[in-house]
Amino acid sequence: MFLRRGTFQLTACAFLASAALTATLSVYGVARASGYRISVVAGLTGNVTTLQCYDPEPNRAHPSFYNKPDPFAPCRLVDDNLDHVTGTHAGSRPVDIAALGSVYLQLDYLPGRDRGGYAYAEDVSGMCSAYVGKTLRVWTYHFDPTDSYDVHDVYFEHINLAVPVQTWMYWNNPFALTPLWQPWLVNFNLNNTTSGGWNVGSVAQPASGTPAGCATGAHLHQDTGVSHGETWATQHYAEGCFNDGGAYGGARCPTNPSTWAWITGQPVTGRYSDVQYLTININ
Repeated sequence: MFLRRGTFQLTACAFLASAALTATLSVYGVARASGYRISVVAGLTGNVTTLQCYDPEPNRAHPSFYNKPDPFAPCRLVDDNLDHVTGTHAGSRPVDIAALGSVYLQLDYLPGRDRGGYAYAEDVSGMCSAYVGKTLRVWTYHFDPTDSYDVHDVYFEHINLAVPVQTWMYWNNPFALTPLWQPWLVNFNLNNTTSGGWNVGSVAQPASGTPAGCATGAHLHQDTGVSHGETWATQHYAEGCFNDGGAYGGARCPTNPSTWAWITGQPVTGRYSDVQYLTININ
């Protein structure tokens, strides 16, 4: 987006697909420049249970654990793990974290030129929300020293909401060269791991009588939008794998284990462990 000096009308539906809000922001703008890779960290502490498939092809060896499927193997329609769900996990870079507790939006690796900005949450829940919690879409606007900005979105599904929806919030990067807002105006800080973040809700307990096709176990489904998302985070490389006989480095191991970033069953720490990568474009 190219912003010109002065006051302009920002039509929220250009970014907020299901919102009917039009907001007015007074900024001074210039064209955006370099892209910065940032991470969306885990919304809460728990174990990763599902990535892109509910039942990956079991004949592809897990890169680290004996007798486990490769989490990035092709999806199939056989319920290997007997969880009553098969096929592709919905989303662009979906990660399920099995846990109960408070859920936070937190980002990491924000550059010093990312001063802070606005956050906006919208309830985009579907038909399952009455049984397994709401789906929250959070848009985060990032401003640089020239007052150009970029925006991205993160999804949190199966939660009880704890934030006002369709309300503009103010956040700072406390490590910015010049934080955007005065402290008295700030609702929360990002880029400060477990010391900050935005508490957006808590994991919901599925109700009795949940219909087929809806989640039946308590967990957080965390995802990113398509436009700025890159991939799952690659901080947790597999260090090797085991063959059928239990020996290290078997013939069924992937030839390049470092490409297998996430491990199903990998423990993650809320507001600390990287989950997805995003790119923001600011000056």
